[in-house]
Amino acid sequence: MKKLYYLLILAFTFILCKQSSFAQSTNDGFMMDKGNLCMVADYSRDSWKNYWEGTKKRESHYVGTYSAEAINAMIGMGITGTILFTASLPYIWTSSTDFYNSGQHGFQDLGLGLKWKVLEKHIPGGNISFQPSVIGSFPISDYIPDAMPYSIGNQSKTIGGNALVHYMMDKNFYLTLQWGYIYRDNITIDATSYFYQDRLYYTNEVFIPNLILYGAKIGYDVERFRAEGWISVQNSQGGSDIRLNDKPYPFNRMSYTKAGLAGKYHIKKIPNLSLTASAGYTFKGRNVGQSFSYLAGIQYILKCY
Repeated sequence: MKKLYYLLILAFTFILCKQSSFAQSTNDGFMMDKGNLCMVADYSRDSWKNYWEGTKKRESHYVGTYSAEAINAMIGMGITGTILFTASLPYIWTSSTDFYNSGQHGFQDLGLGLKWKVLEKHIPGGNISFQPSVIGSFPISDYIPDAMPYSIGNQSKTIGGNALVHYMMDKNFYLTLQWGYIYRDNITIDATSYFYQDRLYYTNEVFIPNLILYGAKIGYDVERFRAEGWISVQNSQGGSDIRLNDKPYPFNRMSYTKAGLAGKYHIKKIPNLSLTASAGYTFKGRNVGQSFSYLAGIQYILKCY
């Protein structure tokens, strides 16, 4: 019974760490020049052995070490000097060391974003800019959302907004503050009923909590390289904790605080090619794994017009 308890309680969904890869995106303070296309490919891995059941920290004795790996393709296009379009698509596969389940693999969700530098002003010590954005995603494959933690996503369509303030100092240091809200649509699962907050629901439609995301980055940027430290917080707006001796569901309240380091290096002999890397650690969470994550990638900038 104890073994069954652990197997069930560990079946909660993973959250792949969205680390800073320095690709042109909606959550950093840098814009693309007009007509430039940034093409990115990166590999990331997220793994954990300990996890939080609600706010109680536990060790996964029977699943062992869980891992989620991804290859991500992304583009960023400078529509104008102040408008940036982004698109990304990850291919993800999941596994664990001690459990019989071999995991899942496949393309997850197509993510789209549009960022606009509304305002930029010189202040003492540097330039400050305000960059709001609209972001969204939708699943492109028929993966199973409640086969946790081996599911590669939750099948929810999302849309949200992001507000970003970027302060670029005269001595090449910068500070970026970001806040966003993500609305997530309900999903359907392969079941006719489920328990939510001690009540039985006779439906296959499942509520997915919305998210508040915020964070900060402080870094140093020069022509050949960039380095930064970052912190990222996700607060789930509703949902329940994993129930004792019960199978978790996508409606669980999954929140975390992560921090890490990231770097970017421009290849001297190939001016438009860059190497990127980052690593992060989850040091506080709720219904998530205490994960260590890392990422390595390449990006190339092509002038289109």
